[in-house]
Amino acid sequence: MRILVFTDNFPPQGGGISRFLVNICRELSLRGNEIDVLSIAERIGDIQQTKTPYRVFGCKKSAHFSSVPVFLKTLELVKNKYDLFFMGALQTTTLIGMYLIGHFFKIPYVVLLHGFDMDYFQSKFFFDRFFAGLYLKNARLIMVNSLATSQRAVANGADPSKIKVLNPGVDANFFRKRDDLKTYRDKHGLNGKKVILTVSRLVNRKGHRYVIEALASVKKEIPDVHYLVVGEGPEHGELVSLAYKLGVSNEVSFIGTVPDDELPIYYSLSEVFVMPTLSMGNNYEGFGMVYMEANACSVPVIGSRSGGVFDAIVDGETGILVEEKDVSGISRTIKLLLQNNVLRAKMGEAGRRRAEKVFSWEVVGNKLEGYLNSIFRGRENECLKQSKI
Repeated sequence: MRILVFTDNFPPQGGGISRFLVNICRELSLRGNEIDVLSIAERIGDIQQTKTPYRVFGCKKSAHFSSVPVFLKTLELVKNKYDLFFMGALQTTTLIGMYLIGHFFKIPYVVLLHGFDMDYFQSKFFFDRFFAGLYLKNARLIMVNSLATSQRAVANGADPSKIKVLNPGVDANFFRKRDDLKTYRDKHGLNGKKVILTVSRLVNRKGHRYVIEALASVKKEIPDVHYLVVGEGPEHGELVSLAYKLGVSNEVSFIGTVPDDELPIYYSLSEVFVMPTLSMGNNYEGFGMVYMEANACSVPVIGSRSGGVFDAIVDGETGILVEEKDVSGISRTIKLLLQNNVLRAKMGEAGRRRAEKVFSWEVVGNKLEGYLNSIFRGRENECLKQSKI
């Protein structure tokens, strides 16, 4: 198959969606498919210099009329005679050109939904709502990152028969327990500490404030506890103030953003990973790749009973689920895992096994190729029926 992938989340831009799409493109390429990526990004030069098994084309969208550059670039690339367009995340006005060109040249398209995409259906802008609905209605296949996203898509008008769940994967060779931690323990003053960790943007929905509130209670029983916060975002100042107000500022370190290649080190520094996310209307955790990354590093995880977290965590096996905003529940769970070495190790090992067997990128790639091949089997059957008429 020749596939053109459209995305505004791709390296050098970091984040979970970027890693998801990079690995999808690699897996499809390794299976003999010809993959081109149209990356609507800021740092195009860096992208084009990257050695990959697929080709990457950059296209800077303008602040106004953002669909025009994408339309022109798609029109230029369509000479490659693609079998399929792949929308890496739901976009609206930006990809009008993709939709029109696909319709004119009879190129089917599929959509991959991540959760945040559902915001378009409540947008104050008519065109966002209109095109989001149009794209889902006419997509040949709608892939979703979790059962929760599937339910939201159906609630917003998607045809259930078109939906397939494609959970993100994890590179268990890269995300694994590291032993070379002395430099980082010294750097962050973690020697002799029991470390809990969150890796995410500092936004209200990720639930950092509830971990900091729980920390005040945890500290009373486990005085050597320390909370590492990796990531940046608009909540930084408020979280720093909250830690100071609650008397735990010495137990919290805000690390900021770290390079992707250092993430396994930070997971390995921790005894427990915790991210008690919130569901705020259509703003919810679509899956949570960080839970799988922590599990792959043999670290048990704590998450909320919300959104796609149910797909990411097996409650009582690879981690523990708590209710949203339940500070006392978060506190009890952190203390349980920090004080019970056997349980912590058991859950970490179970998480590692699950990451290797269920969420490897090879498994995800096989599932994805099966979904895409079903589209072409269906097209061949349609052509066969028409030829007999």
